[in-house]
Amino acid sequence: MTDNWNGLAAIGLSGPIAAGKTTAGMHLRALGFHYARYSWVIAEVARDAGREPTRSTLQEIGRQIHETFGQRWLGQKLLEKLPKSGCLVIDGLRYPEDHAFLTESFGPSFRHIAITAPLDIRRQRFMRSRPADDYDEAVTHPSELGVENVVQLAHRVINNEGSEEQFLASLESAVGELLDKNRTPQCL
Repeated sequence: MTDNWNGLAAIGLSGPIAAGKTTAGMHLRALGFHYARYSWVIAEVARDAGREPTRSTLQEIGRQIHETFGQRWLGQKLLEKLPKSGCLVIDGLRYPEDHAFLTESFGPSFRHIAITAPLDIRRQRFMRSRPADDYDEAVTHPSELGVENVVQLAHRVINNEGSEEQFLASLESAVGELLDKNRTPQCL
């Protein structure tokens, strides 16, 4: 946790599976943001336990971390991987505790963007690389059930149901509007 927010801008991304969080994070990364995702820490824990970090394994271990150590532990481990200044994007907020931890860690320099999309569009995106059965299993896993609660805490919600170009333009506009140019570094 930091008590000096000058020189920092942190964007948190939340939303359901296949809504576009990682696309958004990768786009901001290409624009110069430092990128990190909660699942990196969970994958590290899985590998340390000798397990392959598949989606189902990450969901299972993520739920265990949530119930055992808590989201603050996970958030702290994630922040250890990030620089102490500059523009940051953090992908994969799953619980209201994630939003609270990042708010406490970055104060007014933290902004939360939720990305949503209709179920049929998300299913189609998911099925481009995996079977439909996997989607049904993934979206009903207990680790996904808190996503709607964290989405409600977002400073901005972007509905990603158009083209990728429209989505990324909306993202850049939202980031530009949310970041206070007087308190944060120039990110865009």
